[in-house]
Amino acid sequence: MEGESLITQQRSAPDLIRMIYSAATDDRGWEHVLTEVDELFDASGSFLCARKINSIVPEALVSQGIEAAYFSEYQDHFYKVDILSHRAAKLPRGRLYTNQMICEDKDYLASEIYQDLHRRQDIRYGIIGTLREAVGMLNVDIGVVRSHDGTSFTEHEARAANDILPHISRSLQLSQRLDQTANQQRSAYAALDQLAEAVAVCSADGTAHFQNSAYQKLASSSRLLRPHREHKVTFRDVASHRLFKQLLQQVMDPVSGSIHSASSDTICLVHRQDRYLVRAQPWVNQHNSIWGSETEPGFMLFIRRAGVKRVPSARNIAALHPVTQSEAEIGHYLCRGLSLDEIAGERGAATSTVRQQVKAMMRKLNCHKQGELIAFLLTNTLI
Repeated sequence: MEGESLITQQRSAPDLIRMIYSAATDDRGWEHVLTEVDELFDASGSFLCARKINSIVPEALVSQGIEAAYFSEYQDHFYKVDILSHRAAKLPRGRLYTNQMICEDKDYLASEIYQDLHRRQDIRYGIIGTLREAVGMLNVDIGVVRSHDGTSFTEHEARAANDILPHISRSLQLSQRLDQTANQQRSAYAALDQLAEAVAVCSADGTAHFQNSAYQKLASSSRLLRPHREHKVTFRDVASHRLFKQLLQQVMDPVSGSIHSASSDTICLVHRQDRYLVRAQPWVNQHNSIWGSETEPGFMLFIRRAGVKRVPSARNIAALHPVTQSEAEIGHYLCRGLSLDEIAGERGAATSTVRQQVKAMMRKLNCHKQGELIAFLLTNTLI
């Protein structure tokens, strides 16, 4: 039926659509997509080529049935004389066109790109187009080709190819968002890995999705934690593990994942001769998937020996709290145990000035006493 899309006629089309969206989470999936495209359109080859705007150099290239030498030769010279891409650029954007929709077949056959490249590579017919700025500042060129043994693509087949185009565009955009989320997560985990304190990022049921180097070292050397094949946080001592479970219940529901308190809670565990401070901080991981934005409640677990003295840096205080750089420096000195007079001497300022800045910090952070301010900075900056 001429009026019915090829996508609705072919049984393999739903499989193709599923493959396209699966490729958003695995770049290798695009090879399977192109294999399916070739079968669906009875094509001899196909390609996806991402490139920066106003650049011919590929940032990413996936192809099936077309020799790699073709793209090298095209990049070196033939893009300059590509009659199809030059004329297609004048047509409405975001569409795919057959050769005949772009130019007269006699003009194409007489062109340099056909005579010196396509004929040699056994490329006779095609459906081509460009997704403008499909992925950030990248254009994505798309092509499906047939050899000289094949027949020309029809307008009906071009419409079918355009039915697929929005799915490819959405999948590429999803892939970019997923990559951005993964990069942000890697950056966050890299920062946690620099801490001397043991840190684990866990889901509500206690499964650790990330363990920094200090946590792994603690788990392997102290015998405080029991190895678990599903990476669930488990303390060796039964009493300690019970206290840990009670700690989690204070901050969140381990079954539903609902958060009871936005603040962290801390317990002290004794293992042999060592004392450990164990803190649980509610945490919600927001990430993108092919189904949209998703959130997963959980918690961050911090473990350190009680005897280890830590002092938050002025840089971290300023980054995490609504205070000025000068106030952050004073907060750092307070956490080191310096008096107001000593801080004034370090900064070359009057004690009264330092006192006023401490009061300003207390007001901003909703603390009523200087000791409460120090405890707040130690608890909420050393993460």
